[in-house]
Amino acid sequence: MPRVRVSSAAVSTLGKVMLDSATPPATRVRAADSILNHTSKAIEIEDIERRVSELERAAEESKRDADEGASLGLQRRITEN
Repeated sequence: MPRVRVSSAAVSTLGKVMLDSATPPATRVRAADSILNHTSKAIEIEDIERRVSELERAAEESKRDADEGASLGLQRRITEN
């Protein structure tokens, strides 16, 4: 079963437990806490993934600029000689 489907089913189950007035309060609180904890972790992971992507893009641009600079320097040396 794909991860997204499993995660969705787990969140749905926790949500039902959390909202069911017949469920003991401690269990409802635990379900709510679990949802909040996992949501917080997911947000952190998304933020880290975004930041890593930005760093990879910046590193690639820097490398490209350095390569272009090296090519220009080589061309100048060739032209000067």
